Amino acid sequence: MTGEPRYVRIGELQLDTNRDDAQIQDFTISQLIRHPDYKPPSQYNDIALLKLNRKVRLNSYARPACLHTNMNIPVLKAVASGWGKVGFSSDVSKHLLKVTLEFFTNPECNSTYRNNIGMRLRNGIMETTQVCAGHHTEAKDTCQGDSGGPLQIVNPDPNIYCMYSIVGVTSFGKACGVANLPGVYTRVSNYVDWIEKIVWP
Repeated sequence: MTGEPRYVRIGELQLDTNRDDAQIQDFTISQLIRHPDYKPPSQYNDIALLKLNRKVRLNSYARPACLHTNMNIPVLKAVASGWGKVGFSSDVSKHLLKVTLEFFTNPECNSTYRNNIGMRLRNGIMETTQVCAGHHTEAKDTCQGDSGGPLQIVNPDPNIYCMYSIVGVTSFGKACGVANLPGVYTRVSNYVDWIEKIVWP
């Protein structure tokens, strides 16, 4: 699919049926706000905000998530979710899927992507703005169609309303579901100030 996104659906679970008890809400996008330093084909600052035409109605299928504000991530694993492919040559999923991934260190990730240094990654994987996740021994990953989706950790503070905190946004990878070959996610904590200036000016 190419072109600008025009619609957002919240609360969907199964795309090919309306018998799954999901409480979907459809919106039009009134404004797409890309980060000002996102300059394709460079993979840096791969993050954007979508302004919807009306407020979201919260229910059991639509809940807010917190934004992780600290560069330090206090756990070793996170959950990614999306509608993407389940294999490099497969179709996109009709069912919302999730996968538990392990974080990779910045040196591990740079070792994986060292041959991609160039226009896309002139400075390698940048730890301050990117984070890598996959699985060291199992075929777990995000894939095409998952881009823009969340990488989340369970919120460690039980007194906070949000169950999850978003630490990353699915950005790109080298393959799909290959052990020890992590995907790259935009590190949300680096962009909280930019987000808040737009959302709460």
